[in-house]
Amino acid sequence: MKTIYQIRGVICRFFMQYELIAKVLLKFCAYLFIFRQIAGWEGFSSAGVLNAFSVHMLLALLCVLLPSRFAVFFAFGIIIYNIYQVSLWGALMAAVILLILYVMVARLCPDETILMILLPLAMKWNIFMIVPLFAGLYMGVFSIIPLVGGVLVWGILRILPAFLSFSETEIEQLPAAFSDTANYIIDQLIRNENLIFMMVLCIGVVLVIYLLNKINMNYMRYISLAVGAMVGLICLIVGRVVGMTDTGILSALFVPVFSLAIMVVVEFFHMALNYKMAQRLTFADDEYYYYVQAVPKILGIKNKTEVKRINAHTESVEGVAQEPVESVTESEVEPESAVQSSPITEKVMHTTQKLGELFTQVGDKAKNLWGQIKEKQAQNETRKQTEQSQKEEMELSEEEFVTKNEGDAASFPSQEEVDQESAGHEDQDSFFADQIPTPDSVEELAKRTGWSDETIKDFFAGLDLDMKEAEDDEDPNQK
Repeated sequence: MKTIYQIRGVICRFFMQYELIAKVLLKFCAYLFIFRQIAGWEGFSSAGVLNAFSVHMLLALLCVLLPSRFAVFFAFGIIIYNIYQVSLWGALMAAVILLILYVMVARLCPDETILMILLPLAMKWNIFMIVPLFAGLYMGVFSIIPLVGGVLVWGILRILPAFLSFSETEIEQLPAAFSDTANYIIDQLIRNENLIFMMVLCIGVVLVIYLLNKINMNYMRYISLAVGAMVGLICLIVGRVVGMTDTGILSALFVPVFSLAIMVVVEFFHMALNYKMAQRLTFADDEYYYYVQAVPKILGIKNKTEVKRINAHTESVEGVAQEPVESVTESEVEPESAVQSSPITEKVMHTTQKLGELFTQVGDKAKNLWGQIKEKQAQNETRKQTEQSQKEEMELSEEEFVTKNEGDAASFPSQEEVDQESAGHEDQDSFFADQIPTPDSVEELAKRTGWSDETIKDFFAGLDLDMKEAEDDEDPNQK
């Protein structure tokens, strides 16, 4: 069993190392395979643009980039196109039914829409039990809606060869051809006991697996798969006896067992747990009391270790490579190779470690939340202080402006002071004469201006001459 876990660990580690590339390639190959299988359905013609391999590659590449529900849309387009090559009215009726199914399922269950294409393909290969087992274990109870839609799509594809009976002469008669096509589709879809039986089978398997997984019990996922396969087996046998299905006895026995084996392998690679070391933990905080079941994972990865041997006599160190030590889980190490401790002590230490990690996470989250609250409060206080300081600066600037205007107004003398000061002088010439200092001699004036004495005398002589001429020119009456 340890070898199986080691192989699983190597495969999972390789997939995780190249996870992005692996997912893209797997999706591309899966979508391309789906489109090729639909285009090659019994009764479809391989001719036409939408049946070309290059077109299918382009659609698969688009589905890798787009959500999975677009793959269903493209597949429905291929189905309608191939039905159109057989019968125009059949293509119209199929387009209406498929469009209604796609809109309803894509609206209610967008992530589970791909089941509408996977179920008809699984029915074609007679391994249809895989789809309800997978849906009940990984997709939940709402996967019932796309499963029912997938059964209807399978019914439409099964009645495709019957459209060949509608000749071109009937198509010319529009009401009769439309009525015949509609009645035929309704009879084959609604009154077909085989379709109703398949719907009930898928719904029952999904509900059984979903309800059993609600029970808290070790190995419950494998148990639910086994019970779901048993329910499908019983339903197939009873349906064969009653005549509601055309599945043979050997197929009724082989299909559930084969589907169960495939799903067990898928679940093994999806999640491998060591239920022997499962622990039930309880702890509480201020608001809640928690019940936790901790189940360690089985990693199955080999770690190559090296032991150094020290020789005391030669004082040399030798490196001895041991065999790879299997790190399946911490709990699966043998007592001889591990630290000598009792199972109770190991459980207590493991529980204490898990509790410490949990409380550390809770403390970190609380610390981060408190830090965010403090930071927000500090931001609010800073914003308030900034607004208050801006408001105070505006008020202060207004006061300074008013004070400055008042000071400037006070610095100018009033009209009364100007009148009183000018009244003390006899005339305007004497007023300005008192204000301007006059030199006492020509030498002092020469020092101030830098002129020579002769220049100053000539200047005043010319000035006296001008004043005399001005006085002579005055009106005698004014004198």
